[in-house]
Amino acid sequence: MGLITEKRRKIGELDEALAALPGLREKLKRFQATSLKARAEEKTAVQAEARLLEKVSGTISDVEAQIKELRPPQRVADPVLPAETDQKLPNRTTLEPLQKIAQDLNDALQTASDTLTTAYEKAAADLETIRGNWEPLRDAAGKRFDDVKAELREEGYDPEEYVSLDDQVARLEPKQSEKDGLVEELASLRRIRQGIIDEWEKTDTRAYTELEKAAKRVSKKLRGTVKAVIQPSSNIEPLRAVLRGHVDGNISAAIGKLEETEALSLSQLAEKIRDGADALKTNYGFSEFSAKKIADAGEPLALEVEECRIPPEALIELNVGREGADNWKRLENLSAGQKATAVLLLLLLDADAPLIIDQPEDDLDNQFIAGRVVPIMRTGKKRRQFIFSSHNPNIPVLGDADQIVGLTPIVEEAGDRTKIFDDDCGSIDKASVQQLIKELLEGGEQAFTTRRTKYGF
Repeated sequence: MGLITEKRRKIGELDEALAALPGLREKLKRFQATSLKARAEEKTAVQAEARLLEKVSGTISDVEAQIKELRPPQRVADPVLPAETDQKLPNRTTLEPLQKIAQDLNDALQTASDTLTTAYEKAAADLETIRGNWEPLRDAAGKRFDDVKAELREEGYDPEEYVSLDDQVARLEPKQSEKDGLVEELASLRRIRQGIIDEWEKTDTRAYTELEKAAKRVSKKLRGTVKAVIQPSSNIEPLRAVLRGHVDGNISAAIGKLEETEALSLSQLAEKIRDGADALKTNYGFSEFSAKKIADAGEPLALEVEECRIPPEALIELNVGREGADNWKRLENLSAGQKATAVLLLLLLDADAPLIIDQPEDDLDNQFIAGRVVPIMRTGKKRRQFIFSSHNPNIPVLGDADQIVGLTPIVEEAGDRTKIFDDDCGSIDKASVQQLIKELLEGGEQAFTTRRTKYGF
């Protein structure tokens, strides 16, 4: 976006300068139809020579600027590796040659800067020598023209205006070629950008399709309990921020219209911004005021709108109805316990990554844990690791945990701490671990035995 904006800025400046060129050419043409052109020929030729000197002077100034950019701030490169006292690096010896790379580059920049400096100084000196030789010739030509000017004024001509017009036209005409080159470069950048945007939108569409497929798989696996739907987001906050960054004034109504637009295309919105206020009114129902405000933001806004992305949203619903009477509620409308139910069922779906859950009993009752969580966990633990932090011993008991770690709170050195004893670690087959669970389990040993018999561990 930066290159396009910069090219457009330069083209705008050139357009502003070139706007005067047709009128200047017409006036110059009328002058040239008289004898004035031939009689002022030497003066205009000397002005052309002055422009050549200015051109070379500009080139020398550009080189001076490049020297400043190239020259490193110091001849010794900054350290690449931190000091050993600041950071211990296990592979410091292997990485030490990085400093040589940095120094080599620093030396190369210094050498290039020195070479350019020598060339710059010589060019500047040579230019001054040439200018010193040329200026007396210019002055002599100026005196001869002064003699001609008196005659021309007596004949009703304005020689100064003619010379000025000739100089202005000569300075402006190269800008037309410069503008033409910039227009071609801008068109090329736009083609490249459009190709990137097209590819981005295709990728975005493919990603959306994959999300839809994933949502359908989730709904199928949790049929009757949880369902997921992917849809374009109704929250256009990223776009709102872009619009607010470019448009002053009250455009809330226009933003509201965009929120109501089904399957809002940001590429199309950018195109309509370029097309102007009428296109925005026709396509989005904007008011005259809002349409003009947004259209006046122009190309910078259109470019940023094209780069904006509004991610799709996933709607999660939980069936809270009793058996045979479905009652689907969206996630944001569920209680804390119902939300935990929906989210946990999603997390327990097939996956390879470990799953860590902290105190699920805070929001889930024992019936749900025993009826839904434990069966999934008992089969799922063959392919993934489950780590539960819980005060509820039902989870390790019913889930036939492979490793149980008991945490014992203690007060030590005037502070609360947690300690792990070896006897409190191991599988549920370990006697000391069984004893720990019996102490924690409501109903004690009888409850433990009942669960062991019922669930077959």
